This record gives sequence, C-alpha cells and structure tokens, in this order.
Amino acid sequence: MLWATIASAIPHNLALDCSRNLRENLEVHAELSYNINSPRYTIVSGNVRAVRADRFSYLLGLRISMSRTQPLSLKYYHNSGGLNYGDSRTISISCERRRKQYRRTTALGVSQRYFRSNTLMRDYLYVKVATPEPFEWLYFTPSLYSIYNLNDRSCLISASLSYKPVTNIEFIFWRPF
Repeated sequence: MLWATIASAIPHNLALDCSRNLRENLEVHAELSYNINSPRYTIVSGNVRAVRADRFSYLLGLRISMSRTQPLSLKYYHNSGGLNYGDSRTISISCERRRKQYRRTTALGVSQRYFRSNTLMRDYLYVKVATPEPFEWLYFTPSLYSIYNLNDRSCLISASLSYKPVTNIEFIFWRPF
C-alpha cells in the first residue's frame, strides 16, 4: 500500500502531436500534453505552496512559406498549470520582500527552485521569420523571432544565425534584444 501512495505522487505525462500539409506552402500542427498529478507552485502568506493536480497544455501552429525562401511560423501555446498575471505579481513581490528581509541568495534560491521555467505563465504567442541560405551561403539561415506573453504583455525579440554544415550538427548563435 505504501508503494501505491508513493507512485501516485509521481507525475506522469501523456502527449499527442499531429501535423498536416494543407497545401505545398501551408502546414498546420498541434500538440497536446496531459500531466497527471503535476505540481503548481504559488506563494501564500510569504510561503511557497505546492498544489498537485492534473493539468494540460497545448500548442497550435501554422507554418507558411511566403516565398520559396522565407518560411513564417506562428504558434500559440497554452499551459493550464502556468501562472496568471496576479500569481506572477505575488511571486515577484514576495521574492523582492525576501531579498530585502534576508539575503539575496535566499530569494534567488526560491525563485530558481520553484519558479524557473521556459513557460512559467499560461499563454504565449510565437512568431518566427527565417531566410534560408541568403546570398547563396550554403547551410546558413538567419532568422528573427518573438515570444509574446499574453498574460503580462512582456515580449522577447531575438535574432539567430544557424549554420548546419553536416547532418545532425547545427551551430546556433542568438542574442535577445
């Protein structure tokens, strides 16, 4: 019986994805993930609290080749276990208080342990434009992309340079603005 209790506390994930070319220059894709017994961390009265529940996330994407050389990717990502704007503000305020009250390392430790994720919030929009092999430079692809957080309206804009000289090896240089 003890094993069943321990096993039920371990999160499990189920995922499904699909893709379809509707035309030669238009592709749609979707991904769905169901996370069983997944933790979601929040701060209540200055303390970190974990609530375990079943959560899902999904991604809907569209890839359009505007010309032979310039693909445009549009994606929407929803994470039901992500933070909303109010939760995010509470965490920021609590970490700032902790930093002032105790030490910087304490606040940094809490933030990195419980609130470190590429998709911490709930809703994101991703847009990317690439130009493969400009000036006939083989294996080289510059691109510009943006990730927009629909919950707090923050945005990351970045450019990347990709060089893929052989199969399964790719060098990517990028710098966020």
